[in-house]
Amino acid sequence: MGPMEQHLDEPAEVVRERAPGTSAVAALREWYLSALERFDPATGLSDQQLVLDVIRLVHQTPALLLRATASFDHRAQSLLSAELLAQDPARDEFTAKVAAAQLLAAQLALTGENQRRMLAGERAADALPEALDRARRAFGLVENGLGDYCANPA
Repeated sequence: MGPMEQHLDEPAEVVRERAPGTSAVAALREWYLSALERFDPATGLSDQQLVLDVIRLVHQTPALLLRATASFDHRAQSLLSAELLAQDPARDEFTAKVAAAQLLAAQLALTGENQRRMLAGERAADALPEALDRARRAFGLVENGLGDYCANPA
């Protein structure tokens, strides 16, 4: 799990080192898009055999899957939330926690979908265009909110 856990602080680091005037959402979106284009295994979009073997093992082993998701959920969210709070002039702890949860949930959903596609035998290069589109959509939803998504018709 070590290589996976090395990425837990990346979202907080991206926010900490973003350019002046850049929102946290924009910085994380650009970082994730860039990682996709590099086929970074942390995005789930990698067809390297060793990476696929590890992902398959994690998905097939309940204890490993629990550790992987719990680590990401708890530790990465805590680190990102703390960084957002540190940079928030209003020092609004609740908003920092909600923002961190939303940003990481989008990343987790994207990575999970990419992993599913790679485990199904797709090539990373073939999946890249749709993965980029989905990432833009996911971060757009975080940036602009869900609004009236799935409203019950009158």
